Amino acid sequence: MLATMSSGALGQPDVVISMLKLTSLAQPGSGWPTSPRPPYPAHLSGGQQQRVAIARAMAMEPRLMLFDEPTSALDPELVGEVLDVIKGLAADGMTMIVVTHEIGFAREVCDRVVFMDGGVIVEQGTAADVLTNPQHARTKTFSGFWFLVSGFSRRCSELMAADTPRGPVDATVIPRYGGPATFARLPRLDEVERADVAVVGVPFDSGVSYRPGARFGPAHIRASSKLLRTYNPVQDVEPFAVQQVVDAGDIACNPFDISEAVRQIERGARSIAHSGARLLTIGGDHTIALPLLRVMHEMHGPVAAVHFDAHLDTWDTYFGAPVTHGTPFRRASEEGLIDKTGSIHVGIRGPLYTREDLTDDQVLGFQVIACHDMDDMGWRGAAERIKARVGDRPTYVSLDIDVLDPAFAPGTGTPEAGGLTSRELLSLLRGFADLNLVGADIVEVAPAYDHAEVTGIAASHAAYELISAMAPRKNSPGG
Repeated sequence: MLATMSSGALGQPDVVISMLKLTSLAQPGSGWPTSPRPPYPAHLSGGQQQRVAIARAMAMEPRLMLFDEPTSALDPELVGEVLDVIKGLAADGMTMIVVTHEIGFAREVCDRVVFMDGGVIVEQGTAADVLTNPQHARTKTFSGFWFLVSGFSRRCSELMAADTPRGPVDATVIPRYGGPATFARLPRLDEVERADVAVVGVPFDSGVSYRPGARFGPAHIRASSKLLRTYNPVQDVEPFAVQQVVDAGDIACNPFDISEAVRQIERGARSIAHSGARLLTIGGDHTIALPLLRVMHEMHGPVAAVHFDAHLDTWDTYFGAPVTHGTPFRRASEEGLIDKTGSIHVGIRGPLYTREDLTDDQVLGFQVIACHDMDDMGWRGAAERIKARVGDRPTYVSLDIDVLDPAFAPGTGTPEAGGLTSRELLSLLRGFADLNLVGADIVEVAPAYDHAEVTGIAASHAAYELISAMAPRKNSPGG
């Protein structure tokens, strides 16, 4: 309550004096009368009553105190008195959090400064560092709120200094329909010092053979992710608290030249992955899987590819083009990017061109769990078969949203009837916490064909389960 108080002015000097006198009650041997508590004077405004409440809190010897603009609109002679009280409390070891715009006050009193803009921390450090040499562009303008912490206890200092991941914007403070337009309203890559998992968009769909529109997929998935919360009860993990997850923005690529676009995607993904972050890429059409697998191969050698899709995507060419959304896994196999003893398709269904499509696919190194197989084995049987195939190999998941039935994902370019349900897909992905998961992509979300964010929500929740599966756990491959 105190942290959200109004910053209305103290209009009565006697109220300030009363507040200062009340601090003497916090001395040893003193105490607040238990009953009855003196009522607020009738002439006090709401803001003035709030400041009396602060004084009462001070009298009860709290371990943590919160101030909202404690010196705003005071007469100059009273400002000094308030500052003296705060300094005295700091000297006694009191931990205080002060919200203020007054930089002079910050320099004089605070031990640590946290600068917030739009509800997001953009810079923090000692008063000398942040106020004398601000690094962030928004900090340099000194706009927004300063949260000033004075008289930190040892434990508070340790917590503030700890390398704690920054999570999403608090939905109880900033409504879900506001705040940053990042995935799950997470911090951007340039707002943190490191990243364990980076969500990166690739708005590219020049490799599609039927309905276009997946270039708008990254923005749609981000917009559909606003309802994601911080605790995953099924996987029993807080994926944003145990690892630093960020939104790395989009990799810009040429919409008119597939070969150039593939090179650009490869360069962009390499720069992020080689910084130490695992990639979760949101597309974009399935063409983007090829440059991503090239980067994974550079870092891990041949990877086990777990490919969720209605289609094999191991055809040779489309209209003579060797790299399209229907060919990435043939090219990946030919280039030695995947482990032919550990790769598998999941969710395959629908008509093929010839019987040879399946035999060629086997030669390229894939086993197949078709959708009709799920009728007998169920998702649990499919999960066990995937784990048996993959083992402890470095594993890359490539998820075409059309693996879902059009009832659950209408917003895609090549829908096929008879697909997985959203529940089946999420259940399968939750089991990947036991795998050595090195990266993933989610592709072929085409919002022009979506309704009420049905497809975007399915994709964002799939991403959430994959991020949760990447989270470190004891005795896990990444933990």
